[in-house]
This record gives sequence, structure tokens and C-alpha cells, in this order.
Amino acid sequence: MRFDEGNFRGEADFLFETSPGEPPGPQALIARQAAGWSLPVHFHLQHQFQVVLRGSGTLGSHILQPGSVHYTSPQSGYGPTRAGEEGLDYFTLRVLTEKGAWYLPEARTAMTLGIFKEQKWASLNPAAPARGWQTLLELREDGLAAWACTSQAGESVACPERDSGGGRFYVVIRGKFSEGTTDLPEESCLYWAPPEAAPHLVTMASNSLLVVVQFPRQARLNEVPAELQVAPSPRGKKVN
Repeated sequence: MRFDEGNFRGEADFLFETSPGEPPGPQALIARQAAGWSLPVHFHLQHQFQVVLRGSGTLGSHILQPGSVHYTSPQSGYGPTRAGEEGLDYFTLRVLTEKGAWYLPEARTAMTLGIFKEQKWASLNPAAPARGWQTLLELREDGLAAWACTSQAGESVACPERDSGGGRFYVVIRGKFSEGTTDLPEESCLYWAPPEAAPHLVTMASNSLLVVVQFPRQARLNEVPAELQVAPSPRGKKVN
């Protein structure tokens, strides 16, 4: 989808999601925000992670770079998101599908008074070892966490931390992995939730970078009325 009008300018590649009217399941898309464009402050009704794929920019006062992660709880307003001179590409990930965005201040009346709101940010540690795992967001009691792993061709990769029951996304920022007979090249992701067996990936290219984001356990239980699952945000134009 290409968006050349409204609050967001750029393209969105929808990797997977559920359609309106179906029981909501996981959703993954890559937003390719146009160079120099600023996405206004807005919120969503579902738990969400964003993981930067390439480019640069800022989210509020936070600097974004490849591997940066940002978590928002439902109805937590965030932004503006500003893309740098080369644009900004980032994954948007939810365990339950939601379409569109609620822009502020116009949509403030749609917010639930008194609901707990939070945001978390993290970026790759340049001082971390060149191979292996690093913690981006410390594992919390409710299961919220994020990690990154740099590995070499032929190495087996399995996230060593306990799961939350809330679902995980394995996001390929650089290089290539495989999971069984499925190839996971750059710009791909894998969703996993129990009771399925946790994935064990094999690294297929040198210096590959994987980011794993884990949702809090309540994320999969966050039911939203069907009439609110599609927010009143601008529609894009289909491109081949």
C-alpha cells in the first residue's frame, strides 16, 4: 500500500494479519516512512512493538537506528516519528490485529479514562560482544522483554529466556536464517506463541542480526470490540 496523502507518507508492506470480522490474530507490517516526513502523535488499542529495520530518525526525543525497539501499551500516545534524510523503515508488530491509528488530539475522546499506559525504548549496545545475545529490554514479571542476537553462518539460534505466553516475534534485521524448511531473509519475521514448540533457527549468512520481542502475557487477551478494530485513519492506494 502506498500512502501519498494524510498523516503518514510512504509505503506499508503487510506481511500477515487477520481481516475485519475474523477473530484477531497476529499482525506484522513494514512501514517505509518517506524521507523527512513526520508522523503525528497517535495511539493504538492493542499492545505494539516497533523494530527499526533501516534508515534513521527520531521518536519523540529518542534516536532511532537499525535494531531499535519501541513498545507501547494500549491507548498510549507516542510520537511524533520523524524520518531522516534516507527515510525510515520499521516493523510494526501486534499479537492481535488492528487497522489504522488514532491521531491526537482529535481522537482523545476515544481514550479510556484511568487506563494504565506505558512505553519502553531500547537500542543495540555498541559495546556488546560481536556475537551472541544481548538484552534490549529486561525480562519483566509480566513477560515483556526484547533481545538481539548476532550470529555467523551455520550457528543454531534459540532464545534462551523464558516465554510469557503473550507471544513473540523473531525479526530479521540483517542476513538470513532458516527455521525447518522455511527461509527467513532480511525483512522477514516469524511469530510464535505457546503451546507450539519454540523455534530453533539456523543462521544462513555471516554477521546476521535477529531481534526478538516478547509481549506481556495479557496482550493475547486484549479483546477490542469489532467496531473499534479499524481506526479512522487515512486509506492508502494499492500499488503493484
